[in-house]
Amino acid sequence: MSRFCSSPIGKKQEIVGQFSGITDMPGILAALERYERDELNQVEQLLVNVLPEARRIGTPDTLIISHILMARLALARGDCETWQRFLVELERFGQQSGSLRIQCSAWLERARVATLRKHLDGEVDNLLIAYQRLRIAQGNYNAAVEDLLVAIGNAQANQPLRLQIKLHLLLAMAQDGRKCTRLAMQAFGQALRLAGDEGLLRSFIDEGEPVAALLRRWVSRRCGQGDQIINPQFVAQLLQRLNIGNRSTALTMRETQVLQLLAFGHRNRVIAQRMFLSECTVKTHLHRINVKLGARSRSQALAIARFNGWLQ
Repeated sequence: MSRFCSSPIGKKQEIVGQFSGITDMPGILAALERYERDELNQVEQLLVNVLPEARRIGTPDTLIISHILMARLALARGDCETWQRFLVELERFGQQSGSLRIQCSAWLERARVATLRKHLDGEVDNLLIAYQRLRIAQGNYNAAVEDLLVAIGNAQANQPLRLQIKLHLLLAMAQDGRKCTRLAMQAFGQALRLAGDEGLLRSFIDEGEPVAALLRRWVSRRCGQGDQIINPQFVAQLLQRLNIGNRSTALTMRETQVLQLLAFGHRNRVIAQRMFLSECTVKTHLHRINVKLGARSRSQALAIARFNGWLQ
């Protein structure tokens, strides 16, 4: 797949051989053939018809080829915005399906264009981030940590804030992969500090579940300690956007009472006595609270509730 995305499309025989498995989307193969013949108008007509079906089927080959070709057609017209839009959509499909192959296709196409146009200066940061993200996904955590520490150490004050945030987020994920929890939390906290004052949520949201898991643990560890540097409103907003604890209205009155008593430091037995319930019922309530708030422990549930101001 990298041959298609990182260099111009080759001979028709090579293309058909490489994607011969796409027998259910003949329009895709026809578009590839027309593209090689430089019949761009016909390519676009074919892709406009098959693109909805390619999105519906969602197989890697159909998504990659259709979106890369549409992006290249837009770039040939000088429409950089549409070129970027198709690559972003392709990357989103990869994130939603968990397909690194699809995500890498979008990254490599950007790198291909930057290389051909000799505009690498604006793409170096993106390539660095893409490469380290791929290393983390492959489990090559040590190498990612080494490169990220160097990149962070070389970061200049005038570099975009979003880049600094991404570097610290990736470092947190890499350290977490190495089971270095303390270092992971430090890196994650630094990302929160950088993003908090400006309300820069997107870098966290784009990384999906790995960042959501780190956020749950960071909130749990910070519970009761306080941190004047990190904006608590930003953390609360991030919890909500990552679907962590934003379902508080689904808590029943009983569950809210259990959570409140838990916040006072009472154990299950005392909670059961005060609410005239069995300990088994209290445990059931606590389990349901964790499920509704997206928490993995009672300390995380309490931390989420405190950050959102649900506890008296």
